[in-house]
Amino acid sequence: MKTELIRKQITFGLSQDELKKHYGKNYEDAYRDLENFFVKNNWSKLKGSVSMYTSNSEISHCDVIGITKEAYRKLPWLLKSVEDVGVVDILSQKTIYLSDLRKKDFWTMLSL
Repeated sequence: MKTELIRKQITFGLSQDELKKHYGKNYEDAYRDLENFFVKNNWSKLKGSVSMYTSNSEISHCDVIGITKEAYRKLPWLLKSVEDVGVVDILSQKTIYLSDLRKKDFWTMLSL
């Protein structure tokens, strides 16, 4: 069976209470550390998100598992604080931001 390569998006849902317990006093810095880890590993943070990242290249599901395991290894507080992890395939390069909802031509763009 051929392994499908496609860009991915990964989202981490983190428990604030667990972050306080396992990261420490400045637990808000955990989000910066998570972002730094993913950026160093060829991912981009999604504009306006706290913990949502997109791969910069096409990868496999096994690659996602590998990068997640590596994140847990390098950021030991992450595994103790994560409530859920979501992974989706990115089938389109187009991103529409909520700020676009205010633009007059937004609805026209959707009808294309």
